Amino acid sequence: MKESIGGFSLFNIVIVFVLLFTGYVSISINYSKAYNIKNEIINIIKNQNGICTSNDPTNVVCYNFYVQIQDYFKEVNYQNSGKCEDGWIGFGRDGLRIDDPNKNVAFCVKSISAGNSEFNNVVYYQVEVFYRFDLPIIGQLFRFSVKGETPKIYSPNE
Repeated sequence: MKESIGGFSLFNIVIVFVLLFTGYVSISINYSKAYNIKNEIINIIKNQNGICTSNDPTNVVCYNFYVQIQDYFKEVNYQNSGKCEDGWIGFGRDGLRIDDPNKNVAFCVKSISAGNSEFNNVVYYQVEVFYRFDLPIIGQLFRFSVKGETPKIYSPNE
C-alpha cells in the first residue's frame, strides 16, 4: 500500500511538470509569432508612410496598406485577436479600421504626435498585437499583447 501511494504522488508530480513545460512552450511560440507580426506591421506602416484611417478599400492612397496587411495575415494565418484600449485604433485582418470598441480586432495602432519640424508634421505609431496562453487540453487561459513603435515619420498619410 505504501509503494502505491508513493507511485501515485510521483505520477502527479510528473503530470504537473509536463503541464508546466507544455505551457512554457506554448506561450513562447505564441509570443514569438506575435512579436514577428508586430515587427512586420511596423515595417508596413513605415514603408507606407503611416496608417490609413479611411475605410474605403478603393481609396488609391490606402490601397497598398490594405493589400500588404491582407497578404501578410493570409501568409502567417494569424487568428488571435483582442480589444483596443481607449485612444487606440483597431484594424482587422483586411487592413480596414474597426470602429466598434466591443469588437475584437487583429491589431491596434495609436498615433502619437512628436511635434512639428520646420516643414512637416512628425508622428510615430505604437502597435499592439495580441497573443494568448493556450494549453492543448485545457484551452485558452489568458490573453497578452506585444507592443512596439515605429521610428518618427514625417508628413504621415493620415
